[in-house]
Amino acid sequence: MEILVLAEDRVGRTPEIDLKSTYKKGYPVNALSDGHPWHRKERLPMFVVVKCPEVTVAQAKTYETMWMKRIDYEVLSINPNNATYQIRVFGENVSASGKNILTKDQVENYLENWDCVIEGFAANEVILTLSLWQSCKSNGFWECDVSLVGFTLISYDSQTGNAMVEANYEILNVNEKNIIARIKTRGGNIISLKNEVVRFEINRDDVLQHFKEETKERVETIYSRRMFRFDPNFIDTVIAAGGQLAVSKAELLANLINRLDE
Repeated sequence: MEILVLAEDRVGRTPEIDLKSTYKKGYPVNALSDGHPWHRKERLPMFVVVKCPEVTVAQAKTYETMWMKRIDYEVLSINPNNATYQIRVFGENVSASGKNILTKDQVENYLENWDCVIEGFAANEVILTLSLWQSCKSNGFWECDVSLVGFTLISYDSQTGNAMVEANYEILNVNEKNIIARIKTRGGNIISLKNEVVRFEINRDDVLQHFKEETKERVETIYSRRMFRFDPNFIDTVIAAGGQLAVSKAELLANLINRLDE
């Protein structure tokens, strides 16, 4: 295996671009098979090549992994009587020094858009209460401003978790096709649709599931271009050797930094 590595730091136009999209010295760029004919531009001063026959291309491809922002959930409690969930939302892929944590700014507006009750933020987590009924009346559920829409909870079965909801969408600038699509996307079933009033059935677990999926979709993103990085001092050694260096697997791994450990 031979791996192309950036030999110099590049700087993005903004701090966000610099972190998310810009390659830095020591970032793996591309792993290919032994003896690959690298292009004349894939050499010093911009790049070096590290050779390691003991490592497969498939193994080396994992070094090209982007450092992603990921979130996960823990349901702390369920109250079936009023269809509410107390949930802990927390960040994954957080480094030992606390880089890539989940912050209040990243999720607060979105959670409020779903009419969640935010109980508190801590380092890398938020505790909140999600309500089926409040969710069904929220801007987040409908993906538009529904503050003037009339909603009625027709019925709720605490045993099955099914609720019957009615909404008068006359004042919304949304056609019936989109109304139906939004309800079905959330896991609801249309019972009737006439005179600009829609009645639909939805289960509390479906609301929870779609809330989770949409929150992940909105929050999860690239944190940094690479999660792994070769030690810049090691790259200096490769530069001093003329831009290419063959090493053992032990040497390769000793100079490869998993940035989650930093």
